[in-house]
Amino acid sequence: MNSIFSFMLSVAAGVVANYIYKWLGRWFNKDCKH
Repeated sequence: MNSIFSFMLSVAAGVVANYIYKWLGRWFNKDCKH
């Protein structure tokens, strides 16, 4: 039970981190044009 919860928590953290990284990347790319 505890290992399954830890696994789900790590997966959720990875998805949230990926979503925040994409959102920040799009926001910064709109701010500074390279």
